[in-house]
Amino acid sequence: MITSKRDLKKHIHRIEDEVVQVVIPAAVYSGLLSEEKAAEMLTELAKLTQEATERLSIAFDKAPSAFDSHNAYKAARTQYFKQAYAKALLDYEQGVTALISPIGKEN
Repeated sequence: MITSKRDLKKHIHRIEDEVVQVVIPAAVYSGLLSEEKAAEMLTELAKLTQEATERLSIAFDKAPSAFDSHNAYKAARTQYFKQAYAKALLDYEQGVTALISPIGKEN
């Protein structure tokens, strides 16, 4: 489990780096992907990554006074961020999978 927004951003950028440095060049080199399609994929991947990192800039919308205790506030806040970060990561990973899954199927 990713423990912080910082770690989550690093994880997202590691996924992007892996696709940029390994997956796309290997597909182009092996002839499974044209250079034009690779350029389009790189642009789309950059957009996906930017959107994913922007989605992490969120704030908890409730004040501590809305809860019975500080512990209840902390628990609700932690749960809120845990769900939001998990959803952002899942959406990003699904977007990357959808982006690279057609490699080799078009040629």
